Amino acid sequence: MAYQETKISPLICMVTLALEVTLLMYGLRGDNLGKAIVFVILALLVFVNFFSLSVSLNREALRISFGLGLVSRTVLLQDVQGMEIVPNGSLAWVYDMRREHVLRLRLRGGGSLLVGIGDAKRMMELIGGFIRH
Repeated sequence: MAYQETKISPLICMVTLALEVTLLMYGLRGDNLGKAIVFVILALLVFVNFFSLSVSLNREALRISFGLGLVSRTVLLQDVQGMEIVPNGSLAWVYDMRREHVLRLRLRGGGSLLVGIGDAKRMMELIGGFIRH
C-alpha cells in the first residue's frame, strides 16, 4: 500500500449519539418503545456505514470507503485523465473540518471524483508517478 489514511467524523459520532439518546428517551415514554428501537437500529446502521472515511492508494487503484466499507468506490489509476487541487466545496468537512483543499480526479468518460481526506499534494504526486510508469 503506497498511501492510506482514515478519518473518523466527530460530527457523525456526536449527532448519532444524540439521536440515539433522544430516541431511547422517546421510547421509554408511553408505548413507543417498539418504534424507538426500530429507529435506534436504523441510526446504528447509518453510523456504522458512515462514521469514518478511508482512502487507500496503490499502484493500480485508489479506493475510498465509508465506515465498515460497505459503501465504497474504487477508481483504477488507468482511468485517471487529470488531477488538480481545488478549494473544498464538498462535504469533506464532515470528516476533516480543517480541510481547505481537496484532490479532484478527472476520469475517463467525463466524470470526476473529489478526494476529501489525506494529503492532496502527496496523493497527486503518487498517482502521477504510478500513471507514468
